[in-house]
Amino acid sequence: MAVVTFNVEDDLREKVQEVMDSIGIDIQTTLTIFLKQIARENRIPVDLYVDTTYEDNFYSKSNMYALRESIEQYNV
Repeated sequence: MAVVTFNVEDDLREKVQEVMDSIGIDIQTTLTIFLKQIARENRIPVDLYVDTTYEDNFYSKSNMYALRESIEQYNV
């Protein structure tokens, strides 16, 4: 059996530990499940995407109106 060691931020580890405690498994078991799924499916079992919520909201009608109002107030 191999030993894998890596560093992770303290707050991230604490949050993950809370979730795993509520499920009733430890982090080592969680990581083993994750690695087995990678080996079985030949892929990383997470969805990676770009969150465009900010961009969509930035160009919304209400925000464009607010930006125009701000520009007009600035130009006065």
